[in-house]
Amino acid sequence: METDCNMYICKCLSPNRADAGDGLLNSWKVDGIPYMDIDGALHHYKLPNADPRHKNLYIEVDYMQKHIPALGVLGTVKKAFANAPVSNPDGTTGINLYTTLDDQIPLNATTSISSLDNIIKPKWFGNATERADPNHVNLLAAKALAFHYALFAKQQPGGSGSSGVADTPFPGMNFLVTLGAPGWPTDPTTGEPVGSLDQQTGTFMHELGHNFGLTHGGGNDAINCKPNYLSIMNYLFQFPMFVANRPLDYSRSALPTLDKQNLNESNGIGQSTPPGLTTIYGPVGIGVREGPLFATAGSPVDWNFNGKFNDTDVKSDINAGLDNCGTPGPGGVNGVLNGFNDWSAITYIVPLQQAQQLKIAQQTSPPEKELTINDVRQSRIDLFDGIIDAIDRAASGQKVAFNEFAFEIQNLIAALKTEEPSPTNASPVATNIDNNTAARTTITNISSVAKISSLSPAVAKSLKPAGGASESGSIDTTHIAQLLKTDQLPAAIGELSNLLDHAIMLSSHQSHDQKHPQHQHHKQIKCVDCG
Repeated sequence: METDCNMYICKCLSPNRADAGDGLLNSWKVDGIPYMDIDGALHHYKLPNADPRHKNLYIEVDYMQKHIPALGVLGTVKKAFANAPVSNPDGTTGINLYTTLDDQIPLNATTSISSLDNIIKPKWFGNATERADPNHVNLLAAKALAFHYALFAKQQPGGSGSSGVADTPFPGMNFLVTLGAPGWPTDPTTGEPVGSLDQQTGTFMHELGHNFGLTHGGGNDAINCKPNYLSIMNYLFQFPMFVANRPLDYSRSALPTLDKQNLNESNGIGQSTPPGLTTIYGPVGIGVREGPLFATAGSPVDWNFNGKFNDTDVKSDINAGLDNCGTPGPGGVNGVLNGFNDWSAITYIVPLQQAQQLKIAQQTSPPEKELTINDVRQSRIDLFDGIIDAIDRAASGQKVAFNEFAFEIQNLIAALKTEEPSPTNASPVATNIDNNTAARTTITNISSVAKISSLSPAVAKSLKPAGGASESGSIDTTHIAQLLKTDQLPAAIGELSNLLDHAIMLSSHQSHDQKHPQHQHHKQIKCVDCG
């Protein structure tokens, strides 16, 4: 049976279909979600800004005292969904995300996903007016058919400092953002650990992705840290802690499969959507490790870190060198890494019957392990190890492109800046937040090193003092590592900037001396172990 045409619909649509592909029935979007009042009368819960010819997504967001989302979080996520590469019957692309920042609730020391589902949501879901309605039970049941529920809380039980958690098994309708353990960036106003803007937005979108049915590997394999899976669901990209200029996005295409027993360097990871995205792979090796290193989609990749880009049949455990990464079980280097297209695989909402079945399963399912503050700390060390590895390889005579070395330093500086505290959301209660989009930290080019082709052995040796002892005019890389381990990020940023400036200066002098050897006796560069 067809509905009457109205202002929202340019042709008649079946009321029992979800023509936009978002799981919301056409009749729900036109008339509202039906529910009965206590006297048996029929009512409808109106969905804000609903359009039967365009995808809609609804999330109610509550927060515990001192854990209101930072200014710009919800607006940034809303923008990411508006730019989604999904089609609509109205001929446009994107998803209209509607968020309500609703109640501040009392602070709990710890909150589990089970307590969110069974204690907090039954008490706090819906706004104050909806909860006070005489028909609130049926009204809120209708709302729950369309709205995901998110809570910004302090931390989870166990003391791991986990960033968040979603209903398990996936998909689901509820998730937590928990960036309040000691060590996460603090709110400059309250001094409370709350995470940075990038950490909040990344976690929000990551846990929502689990609600959509996405895993850390995209599909059902759950293999993490794939260089060919460019998604916020991947630990490499949840935060900009490895790739500072990563987009806040789910994967837009399935990149070619990578066989870790048979890697072809000329093929790289294939071309990304959009083109030219940056990925990271490695480190590889046991004991003395090489990398990690960065690669650009659509370009060859030096999978074995030998300075060449045309090797074939390379065997390398390219995704298992970082914390919480790699193939589950004994797979190791034998694993196959599949790409995945997230946006085409989203389950937008979970039907009521399925949600009830999931709730039973969730009683016995352990929560998903997620990134922690210690993982963030380790990422700094991993990136810095990659810089030291590049210096070591250059010092041993291997060709290391200077622009790649400079990029590694710039990327770490930019990644550290994304951990800077962000201002608290100024509005305690806001509806359909769609502004306050945060400016992203970007990595700029260095014009002054454009003509320096590679990092020479002499320059490389001078950048890393022997035994960690610093001499005047040199850079003590051991000191930088200590700053990174102890959360002294502004000081680390300053030292990394000095390291890059020092490398530019030394390389520029060397380049000048090679062109003008008669002037070498004027050189006054002081370094340690120049060879």
